[in-house]
Amino acid sequence: MMCQGWLRRLGIFLCLVLYCGTARPEIEIRLVTGEFPPFTGENLPNGGFFTELVSTVFYELGYAIDISFAPWKRGYQDTLEGKYSATFPYSYSQERARHFKYSEPLRINTVHIFVHRDSLLRYQELKDLHGARFCTGLGYNIFPPLREARDMKIISITTVPKIENCFRMIANRRMDATFLNSEVGWEEAFRATGDADQFKTLEKPIYVVREYLILSKEYPESEMLLNNFNTGLNRLIENGRYQEIADHHGVKLEH
Repeated sequence: MMCQGWLRRLGIFLCLVLYCGTARPEIEIRLVTGEFPPFTGENLPNGGFFTELVSTVFYELGYAIDISFAPWKRGYQDTLEGKYSATFPYSYSQERARHFKYSEPLRINTVHIFVHRDSLLRYQELKDLHGARFCTGLGYNIFPPLREARDMKIISITTVPKIENCFRMIANRRMDATFLNSEVGWEEAFRATGDADQFKTLEKPIYVVREYLILSKEYPESEMLLNNFNTGLNRLIENGRYQEIADHHGVKLEH
């Protein structure tokens, strides 16, 4: 059965194929996410795993959903300013926690270091990364071990407008490494260069990360909206719908 809750933005209408309730949504909420394939993306089926998951939770709670796709920095700032009800997916950082409330985790995954396939870089402890030139995308979280290594001047970290630029620079040997979860990393590597085989991941993950829906602390009734979302998310986990959505997108779950 096709859903009555449509995701609207820029004249593109996306209808999720869900087991929808019979009641029409009455309250509209505006959400924003960015390009983070295969988890979110304007051209992905149903907007990607996180988009379908978050939309399903809110729809089944009785909300009408309006989702925009925007550059990460813009979406983050617009949510902070109250132009959107919430944004996703975001990992935890102390800076973000000063301004946002976090949902229950949407997913847990491991972050890996991506390097050129001919790289001699190894990682068992931070000192092994000495002198490495890391790259990340604007708006991406720099996880605690990498922040610590940067602050200790073991590594350098350069921020570029798009994460795919990092893979191009690694391919051209202008950078040594970047850090992403495996699914996103391999997707971006291929999208950036057309040849993901020229990259590899270091054997030991650098971090285990949880990804969340976040709401500005200044957003009206943010506590109620967050509590409702958490209740709906747990319901999907318990009734198996969460797993169904993950399977539909080929997403492996680590919790």
